[in-house]
Amino acid sequence: MEKHTKTDLRFTKVERAIREAFLTLLEEKPVDKITVADICNRAECARNSFYAHYVDKYELYDAFIDEFADKIHDVGRNNEAHPTTPTFDHAKSSGDFFDTFMENEKL
Repeated sequence: MEKHTKTDLRFTKVERAIREAFLTLLEEKPVDKITVADICNRAECARNSFYAHYVDKYELYDAFIDEFADKIHDVGRNNEAHPTTPTFDHAKSSGDFFDTFMENEKL
């Protein structure tokens, strides 16, 4: 059986579809009401494809939170003179994304 890597185009397309599906579902309902089946149906992928990327929906959720935190950190680090100004600007520019995740507190 062929092992797919993160640089494999098919792997990348499924990853993107899963992430987009999850974000769309988060706008519709809280994370605790979203199932892996919901994500797979929206992403048009098989459950085994989802599990090739993530252990569960909470790992996917955490990946978004970690990426957002990393971006905030990078923005602040790149402006050492006034690290909080660009950090808050980035958070403000990511308002819908940030709001969606804040409304969906992980259990």
